[in-house]
Amino acid sequence: MDLQNKVDELPFQTQMDQFELDVPKPKAGSDLDEALQALEALGYAKKDLKRIEKQLQTEALADTAAYVSAGLKLLQ
Repeated sequence: MDLQNKVDELPFQTQMDQFELDVPKPKAGSDLDEALQALEALGYAKKDLKRIEKQLQTEALADTAAYVSAGLKLLQ
């Protein structure tokens, strides 16, 4: 069977650009959650972190680094 040059004659196309993959991005933790995890990794007690978490929740900071910085100030 000779299939050479027959692919172009198929009634459908199989090009990848016809398909759009809608792959959901992994949901990252919030900046505040990540900051609290970073502070815990630095050795701060969970009890102290729970105390400052309420204060940090009232602030709308730009990113994780800003929350870590604010958290460090509150822990002093």
